[in-house]
Amino acid sequence: MKNAIISGLLLGALHGMTIPVIAGEDKITKGYNSMDSMGCMLVRECKNDVNEVHSLLDISSQYDNTEEFTSIAHEFNAMLMAMNQVGIKVFLADQRYFPIM
Repeated sequence: MKNAIISGLLLGALHGMTIPVIAGEDKITKGYNSMDSMGCMLVRECKNDVNEVHSLLDISSQYDNTEEFTSIAHEFNAMLMAMNQVGIKVFLADQRYFPIM
């Protein structure tokens, strides 16, 4: 899940550098856990189990140990706010959208 969060942050940072491609979840030809499925998410056409992150609470609520995120909450939320101010959106996505490396 940690890799998915980091990938989501990078995905948000790279959003401005993507080339639009016509693709939908039904058009993923190479299956999940492939570059094809990640591309579908990059162009924001695959939206199942992809949620925008507004605060650390959106991420910590996916875990049983939410109180362990408290120590990094301020820094994470400040970073998230800075990215939102420059137009970068951060998403939390299901693992199936990321290639296995």
